[in-house]
Amino acid sequence: MNTPEPRDHPEYPPLQGGSEDFLNYDPISVADSKARVAVLFPVAEEIKTLLLEAGFPVDHFDPMSRDAQSGVCLAVDPGMGISVLWRLPAELSSRFKDAVCGTAADPGVIVHSDTVRSAMSGALAEILRANGYPLVVGENDLEPYEIYVQGARLP
Repeated sequence: MNTPEPRDHPEYPPLQGGSEDFLNYDPISVADSKARVAVLFPVAEEIKTLLLEAGFPVDHFDPMSRDAQSGVCLAVDPGMGISVLWRLPAELSSRFKDAVCGTAADPGVIVHSDTVRSAMSGALAEILRANGYPLVVGENDLEPYEIYVQGARLP
């Protein structure tokens, strides 16, 4: 019986910005991921407060929930930072899904929903940048308007 030789894991560069305490983490380690979430969670709460004060509806992402709320969705991702994503209102989201997956494709609905998501993502990014948060925008091909806050506010 041949056993495979252990492979070295690739070295991932640390995230940019934020506290030096959590930038030198091992992305393979569960303990480091938990520590990174513990550091990022208070930053997510600051962002939630900031966006609520700006008048945005904010919801923490719950992967087990089928009832997606419209508005800003926040989730802590130990590998990327804090995910900030605008979700479409239920009616527009439903119309978008019908336009894409249904038999009566409606390009107007598709363009409209994309325009709304783009505009809201841009507004959120500007608010976060103006308040000193280090951001990465458009890194996720599946969610091109997703914003990743990579740490605490810069001084």
